[in-house]
Amino acid sequence: MNRAASIWILEDDLALCDLLVQCFAPLGWQTRTFARPRCLEEGLAEERPSLLVLDEMLPERSGVDVLAGLRIQGHDFPVLML
Repeated sequence: MNRAASIWILEDDLALCDLLVQCFAPLGWQTRTFARPRCLEEGLAEERPSLLVLDEMLPERSGVDVLAGLRIQGHDFPVLML
């Protein structure tokens, strides 16, 4: 099955999320946004992104901690840390 490349964004600043989606969408990227790490984890139960854009300063835990947890779980998709 051929699926479109997807960028997921974990960012609690909704205005920045909207801006990133506006930048990626015209380039053909499918985007999905999350405001909290637990929402990202729920999304990962269903599918995987081609790339994750990850905020470093999140309300529940740091982006570094989120990334460490993803790697421990075996997720190897690329991550761009903001």
